[in-house]
Amino acid sequence: MTRLLTTVLGLALLLTAPAAAATSAAAPTPIPDGFPLARWPLAPARVEDRLAVRATGPEYLDARELVSMRGARVAVRALSRIRRALADCTEPVRGAVWTVHAADTGYDAVTFTLSYTRGLGLSTFQVLRVGKGVLITHTYVEGTLASSGVDLRRQTRLGRDLAVDMCVFTRAGC
Repeated sequence: MTRLLTTVLGLALLLTAPAAAATSAAAPTPIPDGFPLARWPLAPARVEDRLAVRATGPEYLDARELVSMRGARVAVRALSRIRRALADCTEPVRGAVWTVHAADTGYDAVTFTLSYTRGLGLSTFQVLRVGKGVLITHTYVEGTLASSGVDLRRQTRLGRDLAVDMCVFTRAGC
């Protein structure tokens, strides 16, 4: 479980971090140029570029991050590490259940959920690779593993749609 959390959260840290509370009295603090955010979760030597977007609401999250790795082999290894970590998480830990789901994206992808044995809370992740590009999508709803079908289908549709434009990350290009 620890290795899975490190791998998955390392790849999706920006997607899952809660928004900082804003205060109207404080002046905004700009992020300094050169802030070393790219050092973790992915070492800058392995990443060429990244783009992330996130929408949140009460009991809701929809986040996406696109990462251009230094090469396709680096991207293949990233997905392989996620698969190995998920394979090690077959039992619930403190009520948290990681479940891998079959999802036909047409591309190298792994789709999985984090749910709970008691109570609500469903995170659906899909990590999809096209060439050296890796797309990470993450949604959160107040659902259960039993209700995950809708979110899994939505993530898979989104992955297929976005993967078409990821041809820029292949040797052949678009």
